[in-house]
Amino acid sequence: MMVHTHYSYSYNSKEALDIAFVSLDPSCTRKVQENIGSDHLPILIELKKRQSVWVNNKKLWNFRRVDWLSFTTFMDNEISRNPLTEDLDTNWNTLKKVMHKVAKYNIPRGKMKKRPYLTNNSPSLQPLLEERKQIVDVLNSNNSNQDRIELHEVNAELKRKYAQIKRNKWNELCTSLDSRSSNGKLWKLVKNIGKEQPQVEKCNTIKNRDGTVAWDDGQAANILGSHYQNNINKLTFKAEDKHIRSRASDIVHGCCSNTQESIPIFNWDLTLQELEAAIADSKLNKSPGPDGIHGQMMNKLGSVGRLRCLDIINGSWKIGRLPRDWRRTIVIPIGNP
Repeated sequence: MMVHTHYSYSYNSKEALDIAFVSLDPSCTRKVQENIGSDHLPILIELKKRQSVWVNNKKLWNFRRVDWLSFTTFMDNEISRNPLTEDLDTNWNTLKKVMHKVAKYNIPRGKMKKRPYLTNNSPSLQPLLEERKQIVDVLNSNNSNQDRIELHEVNAELKRKYAQIKRNKWNELCTSLDSRSSNGKLWKLVKNIGKEQPQVEKCNTIKNRDGTVAWDDGQAANILGSHYQNNINKLTFKAEDKHIRSRASDIVHGCCSNTQESIPIFNWDLTLQELEAAIADSKLNKSPGPDGIHGQMMNKLGSVGRLRCLDIINGSWKIGRLPRDWRRTIVIPIGNP
């Protein structure tokens, strides 16, 4: 490449230090771009070749622009029009269809657009970048010390601006986080902060008999299993704790030897409070299963919708069978790197 891509004004030298490997194919073009505040000029390499790329056109639910009051009211009205039947699968399919119908009317859908954020396009940097470009053009023609000093001053101001922009972005990110943020988002943020640190470290405190630390969760689980298998019968109970051991042993023995009808706890219906507690403890932002029902939809069910869902759960509990949809799942194999 004939154009110099590195201008060292600190040492007053021009060298083509950057190397880009490109193909001799005529469809491959390269061009040196304008500076973005650094002595290194970026190189744009384009490969003008048609290639079929699969594009996911699936639209996502936009839960930030939902009228949840309308969703809850519409949901309760639609459920009231569809009474319960004797068939468990029919009841669940009816509830699922109603929820999808109400969601289409009340929850807007769209496709998430990911736009790359380039710091050098910030409006606060444009005057400095333009000033730096003018100084570089003048410096290339006369090579004066005064222009070089001005260039150093502009470079220092650019570095300060870049640092300020990054600091502001960090403050905005920390402000947007709260207790409802997903674990995946928080974990991704922590990994990005510590990129220089190893991502996989030994943090297991389970040790073998020889004092070595277990290398993975599987080995730690085997060590714990062997320990409890060899020592479970050697545990000693205090006098006030023996009734706990006796009661626990009776419950385990009863569950293994008796039928459900002989154990009273298995004949109790689940309560509405238990259902609401289960919904509150769930991860609402996780991806839905094959039924396509999100946690946000379940969380915004009204009184009629929650009672219908509770009736389906208790009906499944009584007959000892799950609806057909509940036994389906999505398995995505991920190969080892």
